[in-house]
Amino acid sequence: MKEQKPFKKYYNRLAKEGILKSLLFGIALACLVYCALVLVMWFTEVDWLLWVAIAVFAVVLTGTTLLFYYTKYRPTAKAIAARVDRLGLEERLITMMELQNDDSFIALRQREDALASMQRVEPRQLKIVLPAFGIVFASLLFLCGTSMTVVTALAQNDIIDNPVDNIIDPPAPDVYYTVSYKVFGITSDGNGGIGEGIDGMGGMIEGLEDQLLRDGDTAEQVTAVADEEWAFIGWSDGYEDPVREDVLDIDALLANNDSNTVTVNEDGEIIVTYYAYFMELTPSDDPSDEPMEGDPDAPMDEPQDPSDSEGGNNDPNGDPSDDAGGRYDDANQVIDDDQYYRDRYEEYYNQAMEILASGGEVPQYLKDIIESYYGIIL
Repeated sequence: MKEQKPFKKYYNRLAKEGILKSLLFGIALACLVYCALVLVMWFTEVDWLLWVAIAVFAVVLTGTTLLFYYTKYRPTAKAIAARVDRLGLEERLITMMELQNDDSFIALRQREDALASMQRVEPRQLKIVLPAFGIVFASLLFLCGTSMTVVTALAQNDIIDNPVDNIIDPPAPDVYYTVSYKVFGITSDGNGGIGEGIDGMGGMIEGLEDQLLRDGDTAEQVTAVADEEWAFIGWSDGYEDPVREDVLDIDALLANNDSNTVTVNEDGEIIVTYYAYFMELTPSDDPSDEPMEGDPDAPMDEPQDPSDSEGGNNDPNGDPSDDAGGRYDDANQVIDDDQYYRDRYEEYYNQAMEILASGGEVPQYLKDIIESYYGIIL
């Protein structure tokens, strides 16, 4: 209509506002659909769904933007008149639109006044206004879509775990194993032979004796400390240093359990036990009981008897301890202090080996340790 022609100069301004509003809500709905498709792709691990999601995003964005514009935000003459009236025309244009079919004198005069008032209003005075709700809604969904794209890309490259894997095959709860450090003492029979083995005798464990560890954890450091008149001779798994700090490797322990380190209790729990072995010292084992060479009260510059310095044996291939000074030394006598220990060594060694061979409770690795112990005496 000819009455609507004056509104054309405002149309472009308000049409731009309508397009922006339509685009805002179009982006929000397109991002919502995109997030749903990407989420499905993440759960199903179907890579090509990403391209489907991108294509659907473009289609939804175009369709919803056009739909919103032509059904809601496209400016009409009445809408333009209402916006222009807000600039101080006191509803002159709205009234003109209502009287556009009235040819009375009053209607004609009102129309002339309204058209004259419009000349004072420029299109740039119309501010483009976007709804705050639409801005927030579109921003949140756009951020959601961007985040879903990044997360999906990380999951496809195995940088992060796929949540579906945790649902279908949830991770097993942490399993803790008990690692115990105990002491075991081997007594002497008083005649240079082996007595019995007793749990908890011969020394102590410095540190936490019982520890709960997961596979791969490092245990707290512990130290095997011998009591007086006892000596540390090794651990049950063959480790020789009294100080140890173990890294728990259940698979390796189960694969190589010759020392019976790993046991399973009645509740099915795996127990890892390390025994610190101690040997009771006899007088001949104690270094403090070894005889001193020569007279400790003799002057330092007093000449010594060649027989003392040579051990009383002129044979360079002989055993210095077999001379008169060693054979009859009180420290080298056993059994009522009247028999030289080397004369009875073979007897005691065979006796010890007999005890070890018949003792079913003494493990092989401990037999090896004791055999080495007797080998040192010879």
